[in-house]
Amino acid sequence: MIVRAKHAVPEQVREYLGAVLDRDRSSALSTVDRMLESKKDMAEAFNLLAAAQVEIGEMWAKGIVSVADEHFATNVTLECVDIVSERLSRPRVRRRGLAFLCTVEGEYHLVGLKMFSELLRDQGWETVILGSSFSAESLSRRADALRGRRVDLLCISATMPSCLPLLVDTLEAIRTVPAYSRASIIVGGHAVTSRRWRDALSHGRDGALADFLARGYESALKFAASLNR
Repeated sequence: MIVRAKHAVPEQVREYLGAVLDRDRSSALSTVDRMLESKKDMAEAFNLLAAAQVEIGEMWAKGIVSVADEHFATNVTLECVDIVSERLSRPRVRRRGLAFLCTVEGEYHLVGLKMFSELLRDQGWETVILGSSFSAESLSRRADALRGRRVDLLCISATMPSCLPLLVDTLEAIRTVPAYSRASIIVGGHAVTSRRWRDALSHGRDGALADFLARGYESALKFAASLNR
């Protein structure tokens, strides 16, 4: 499939898009191999894969590709994330703490969260991907299994604008759960780029609902690295 976009798309992203939209898994994996051969680090490779996923999402929203196309692309991208992580991960020099990652209730996009989990692991964090569509109640239940251990970092992803009210409610409630009382909270995802979202998450009942609003991996990783756990 020939991929055209109104904005500039890196050649490797264009090649990868063409492969997954043609349902050509082998060519998609070969494109990722070439990314790695060009000495890209983990974050750079993930940024290219993430850019491809954003393009696919926009094409699906416009009716250019089908749900089946989007699902195939997502599954191949998740496979590529594992390949990149296996090839580029480094020995952990220190352990920073325990990080939980999930999407907010009503949100089911996990690819970006999987990428960020691998980047955190590379930084020394112990990461647990809880899954998609988590409410405060769901997060509280998962914390019960920690047997007194606390979460140091909670990362919540949101893409769809309709998730904002649930995200606000979740963050308001989660601060009262003992296992998360000392956790730093990062909120990321495409929706965070909206001014409305940033305003809502910066003015909760008792101050900011999130400790950091991440517009990309680089800034979120810098914030995580600054935490002294």
